[in-house]
Amino acid sequence: MATKHANTPDNISDLMEKLARTRRDMLSVDDVLSTFGNRATAPLIALFGIILMTPIAAIPGSPIIFSGIIMLLAGQSLFTNQFWVPQFIRKREAKGDKVREGLKKAIPYVQKVERLMKVRLTSMTGTPWDHIATVYILLLALMTYPTGFIPGALIPPGASIAILAMAKFHQDGLLMSIGLTVGTVALGLGIYLMVQ
Repeated sequence: MATKHANTPDNISDLMEKLARTRRDMLSVDDVLSTFGNRATAPLIALFGIILMTPIAAIPGSPIIFSGIIMLLAGQSLFTNQFWVPQFIRKREAKGDKVREGLKKAIPYVQKVERLMKVRLTSMTGTPWDHIATVYILLLALMTYPTGFIPGALIPPGASIAILAMAKFHQDGLLMSIGLTVGTVALGLGIYLMVQ
């Protein structure tokens, strides 16, 4: 998932802007997947992690769908650079205005992070750290199911997922270290919330 291909984006925010310019009344999961391309696994995981922190996640049932997609993509990324998403998930839709509003709020923050990112500490982006980060992403996405109904509880795992996926995509070992640290805190917080 860390290897870029010819048809993957240079910046996640560029594709977020492209999606935000879509003027359809309803936007489906398939629209998002088509915008990002069938090899852009890490950017897609980052996007859905970001979405978990936006008002889009307030749409009833959407956190379940988004977290499910994250787990599906992350699981497949352990074995292949391409991905498959079932048609019944691809057909799920949300109001275009709601999606565009959430994306436009998130884009400036993503751009700020991207300006700080670069290829560095690459020993932290190869094996085994790449796989460890993927396992973290899977656990963080799974954590949203029992805690998603708690106000604000989606923000820590969403942020951790986005950071880890962006680190994998840009091969930024420093950001990977930060993502694993934030992810550990988010998992601990999720466990705390579940036992309360």
